[in-house]
Amino acid sequence: EGVTYPAIKVSADGSELLMITPQIDEESIEVITTSSPQVTNALGHEIGTSLGDIFTPAHVDVCLAGLDD
Repeated sequence: EGVTYPAIKVSADGSELLMITPQIDEESIEVITTSSPQVTNALGHEIGTSLGDIFTPAHVDVCLAGLDD
């Protein structure tokens, strides 16, 4: 929307791994985004891994709307 703001890009070997964007007050992080398959989570899942490969149908059935406060 025409507003400039600081951001941190993390790169390796010429490809972008992460983009770290601050909150408006520039005191804390708003969001960290990635589209690089080089970035994984603590469980080893990569960008593009399907939910079916991460969760079994038993995990999907556990979450039901309206059962808890």
